[in-house]
Amino acid sequence: MLKDTGYRGRNCQDPTIVESSPGDPDAEVYSRPGKPGKVPKLQGPFEFQLAPEESEEELDGLLSDIFVIGPKIDSQELMFGEEDDLEFDEADQEGLSIGIICLLTSSGRLHISLDIEGVEAQWLPKSKSKISRRLLNDPTLLTFQVLDTLKSGEVWAGSWPTFSTDVTSRYQFYVTDTSCITHISLSPWVFRLENELSEGSVGTDLRVGMLARGDNTIRERVYTQPLKKGELALAASVLIRDPDLGYFLLTADQDGPKSMSFELPEEDDFEPLQRTRSPTFVEEESKPLPLFEARDVYQPSRTLHQRSRLPDFLEKLRHTKYKRLLNESVRLSPATLTIVAEAHKILGDETHALGEEAALIFRSCERLQIELQSQIRKTREVVERVERVIGDDVDDGPIVNVREDVEERFDNAMTRQKELTERIDKLKRKAAQGITRELTEKERAWIEEVNTLATKIRLDDEYEPAEEKGPQERFDEVMELKEELIAQVKDASTEEQEDSKQDVQVPSGIRKAKIAQVMSLLDREAALVEGTKSRLERLSMAS
Repeated sequence: MLKDTGYRGRNCQDPTIVESSPGDPDAEVYSRPGKPGKVPKLQGPFEFQLAPEESEEELDGLLSDIFVIGPKIDSQELMFGEEDDLEFDEADQEGLSIGIICLLTSSGRLHISLDIEGVEAQWLPKSKSKISRRLLNDPTLLTFQVLDTLKSGEVWAGSWPTFSTDVTSRYQFYVTDTSCITHISLSPWVFRLENELSEGSVGTDLRVGMLARGDNTIRERVYTQPLKKGELALAASVLIRDPDLGYFLLTADQDGPKSMSFELPEEDDFEPLQRTRSPTFVEEESKPLPLFEARDVYQPSRTLHQRSRLPDFLEKLRHTKYKRLLNESVRLSPATLTIVAEAHKILGDETHALGEEAALIFRSCERLQIELQSQIRKTREVVERVERVIGDDVDDGPIVNVREDVEERFDNAMTRQKELTERIDKLKRKAAQGITRELTEKERAWIEEVNTLATKIRLDDEYEPAEEKGPQERFDEVMELKEELIAQVKDASTEEQEDSKQDVQVPSGIRKAKIAQVMSLLDREAALVEGTKSRLERLSMAS
């Protein structure tokens, strides 16, 4: 614990206030103790709880930067018993009541840990037993989350990511790597975790589980540039918020400074979540539609402004063994070939780079023309639509009130819609009347068979039924015709026998052949009658 020395002397730790320029807060300077202790004042090392398994990659274990977010300030507890009250910012009094420690490795892996025990300012103990006891109890850090800010193809040995603090919230920061800048926000879970810590222990497991499955740390890549061989990496970012300049991020590379402007966040974006009633619905104000889309600003490459390396190459040749060749005529020799090859390589690289930049400028100009034409076309369409709505598209004729013109056009549109609806209904009715289903092949064959059978069993060609008969009546008529035919065949056979007995003696073979022929015809007619009967029965059942 912190002990009171009872006097103010060489080891006094009260800060010295240094006034700064107007608009900036005063600085506090602490002096080094005149008689520091022999044992270093350290608290650690810290052990990580729930830490992930160690990676085989060497860069995953090489720390590059550390970012510490202190717990929120409890002004009542801090100033308890003091006469003077200190004024703190609202941002310092909101958030999590425990500290957050973020570690960044060379591979871009971000470790977010919670300092549950906390770190307090303490005097070193005098007895050695207390020192050894403190060294045995190492503080711990609880690993909350581990995430990557770089892709697998972006990690290399020269990478050295760094943290950059944000000016809008202390729970937001930026990670700057050699070729990209990533925005990290801890706000989605910080305030909810504080609510869980401040509430009772009932249902803690359920609430912590919902917290773990809920919204997590926000990770967003805000800038990426391809890093070519030999180019310098991005410098560490700086966030600036100024009433005149706005809120922007500033960094630099080999081409010069780069900045990215952001929209200012609303004041209530990072308020702690509280259990309140559902807010009433308030209709949002309609925003005007943009007439054009923002495009990236063209930035000329430094290749266009870079000096040629050929003069330097010639100057170097003057201090080498080939300097005599510069003043002599060109001769075919290995030395001349070496000089020409080196010069050709330099000129080839420079002309290739200039060609790429020229092609990029050409494509940018073409894209600019296309975008300008598209914006002009969209502007004309908007102007025409506005003129049609307000009725200014007709130059000739008397001036008509806008309301009357709109009402007239609306009535015309309704009338036109009714006419189209009536025409569609008429077409539907005609189409329903004109559609007839075509007969199948089986139905056609059955109709032909019935017609053939009707011609065979009809007694008289002039017979025409007065009205359509039913299936049963038609069957009865067929049976009557069958009996009549059988009776006529018997009579005919009897007469032929009598005639044969009286007049001519017919051989028995011919007579048997004729009788067999007649019987086959009768069997055929009987089969046709039975088929017609069965079809009529099926038709009667179907009807």
